[in-house]
Amino acid sequence: LVYRGRKNFTTEDTNITYRCLVFSFVEMEGKKEKEVLTFYITDDANHIPVRLDLFLKFGTAKAFLTTATGLRNPQTSIVSK
Repeated sequence: LVYRGRKNFTTEDTNITYRCLVFSFVEMEGKKEKEVLTFYITDDANHIPVRLDLFLKFGTAKAFLTTATGLRNPQTSIVSK
């Protein structure tokens, strides 16, 4: 698991911009790194996954957050709506 830093991510459907932490799951193949999964989670107490990028043998798959309701903590990671 590799921490890639912070990045703002804007969802396409709702146009909400979230402040996110970016992580990657990396496999080692010999001395090379192969990125398997990249995920963006909100930088607040909820840590909601906002975007997932999966790198598969036959292509890529992406998943995006559309709505989040009934959260335990306030969404302080929303930069703009």
